[in-house]
Amino acid sequence: MTGSPYCRKRAPRWPPSSPLPGLTCRHSRKSAPAPAHPRLLRPFAIPAKAETPGDRKVLRQRVKPQFTGPSGRQDRRDPTALQPREGPWGAPVARDRPGRHRFPLPGRVIVRQGPVRPVLKGSPTDGHRLRRPGPRRTAGAAELFAAQEAAVVLMARGESRLAELAGRICSDRGRALAITGDVCRLEDVERAVRGAVETFGQLDEAFNNASFASASAPLHEIGTDVYDRTMEVNVRGVWNCLVQQIPAMLASGGGAVVNTSSVAGVAATGASAAYVAAKHAVIGMAKAAAADYGRQGVRVNALVVGVTRTEMMQQIITTHPSLEGDFMAESVQHRMADPLEIARAAAWLCSDQSSFVTGAAVPVDSGATATA
Repeated sequence: MTGSPYCRKRAPRWPPSSPLPGLTCRHSRKSAPAPAHPRLLRPFAIPAKAETPGDRKVLRQRVKPQFTGPSGRQDRRDPTALQPREGPWGAPVARDRPGRHRFPLPGRVIVRQGPVRPVLKGSPTDGHRLRRPGPRRTAGAAELFAAQEAAVVLMARGESRLAELAGRICSDRGRALAITGDVCRLEDVERAVRGAVETFGQLDEAFNNASFASASAPLHEIGTDVYDRTMEVNVRGVWNCLVQQIPAMLASGGGAVVNTSSVAGVAATGASAAYVAAKHAVIGMAKAAAADYGRQGVRVNALVVGVTRTEMMQQIITTHPSLEGDFMAESVQHRMADPLEIARAAAWLCSDQSSFVTGAAVPVDSGATATA
């Protein structure tokens, strides 16, 4: 610092016999002694007199405070202003917690609705294996949420797999509740949401993952029954979930909803016209709901998912091996997604780390939408 009393190359700007605390000359690299008066430790303190022997009048000097704000950066405000607070319209703001980046969902209650499909062992991931919550074990979205210390409410039609998954989570010291139901039935969704509130006290997040797809065909060749089923699961199912989940979140002060869409929700990918229309509707509902409830602390987003190596997809490839190359051609990484990669994106959207993300269609597609 030029102009310091300890600087031998520049004339000092003041003549005190003892330098101000914390000043270092950039020429001599000599630091000043620590302050003796407690007033010098206060932010923006203006001491009238130093208490070291032989000191004359000390010029007014601002001492930078060392408070640390919620983001970890130096903050010059009063420490009382740094306490956890609410954002605009009472919406919660992201705040640091111990272990936040390792467990972004501690104590949350999440409803996960959709088919229970295990992650396939040995899925290709560009030559490396993904980290999983447990040793030598596959994990889906529910297990990932549970590993991040969230209470998970599972709803699907497959009762045996549902019970098995819930038991596995509980055996790992997690918290899970299994409820058999169909997203197409409003009373089943209502029962799942009520079970979450009665068992765990509230509902914080929801991951709506149910989907139905049929074989691709020209629009005029798609039967009415196929169209009805596609719309019933993909559109009405998401609608039923939002209708029941959002009021429960409003009662607890806010929350986050993640709906699963597809690359077919933003472009015609060769899938059936009914499926393309349904996935477009999922994104539209996410945007509309985000606009309706943003001021009340509820965030709603959609995942634009690419081709994923699920159990159903593996069965299709086994039956028609020639289709595997076509599926991988949609990805710029020339591979399918591991279901755990999709689950991680959903977990991020559910956590406070995405507190400013709402009404978004987030691509998790290895660049498929970028090159469509």
